[in-house]
Amino acid sequence: MVLTIRRATKKNDSILADFSRKTFENAFGSENDPEDMRVYLEASFSLTQIASELTDPGTTFLLAYDDETLVGYVKLQEGLPPAGACDEKAIELSRLYVVSDQMGRGFGSQLIQACFDEARQRGFKTIWLGVWEKNVSAQRLYERYGFLRTDSKTFVIGSDIQQDAVYSRSL
Repeated sequence: MVLTIRRATKKNDSILADFSRKTFENAFGSENDPEDMRVYLEASFSLTQIASELTDPGTTFLLAYDDETLVGYVKLQEGLPPAGACDEKAIELSRLYVVSDQMGRGFGSQLIQACFDEARQRGFKTIWLGVWEKNVSAQRLYERYGFLRTDSKTFVIGSDIQQDAVYSRSL
């Protein structure tokens, strides 16, 4: 199945905020304290926050549709990578989510390829990401696409300080 992948615009703020909250909570809600999760979801995926990110020139969202149904998205974020992540012009693959009932259909792979294409087109030489140390399946996916573990960093959900493995890959 080939997805239709579109760049998100301000018109997508509401659906993206709802979709982001749902996919993040489905992925990590059962392994985190409910209050910490609530605080994180409100801060990271409010309509105001997503609308702000959509107008940030350093942020790009790509939405993946199966027919006209949103099934996944990625967020690419310009900025400085953590020390040791890479030494060339880099962009962060900040989020990659596919709805749980659509996993295993190759949608994540298509979104990763779309990230590579977007980053190359914009002149980036390296792509990097952080993935929760407990999310072994995501780590395996990224490793299949040539990402190598280069560092670690903290990630905070509410009051819980967690560790992310940092991966990077030359484009």
